[in-house]
Amino acid sequence: MTREQRLAAKPLDPSTTMGKPGKVPELSAEEKSVLAAAKPHMEDGGAPNASADDEARRDFSEEWKTMDQQDR
Repeated sequence: MTREQRLAAKPLDPSTTMGKPGKVPELSAEEKSVLAAAKPHMEDGGAPNASADDEARRDFSEEWKTMDQQDR
């Protein structure tokens, strides 16, 4: 597509591109009771990547050299 074609393109009509809403599945009584009794909570974070420094030194060697020189 050329620049002129992109500039001349008309925006899409959202009503024609959205599609039809689907049915919301019905929950069973058991599923509703489980959902009602659920308590929100957060999980603990995972361990840091043990090889992150090695990967960074490999992928960004020039930056690491600069950092090593600044630390001296």
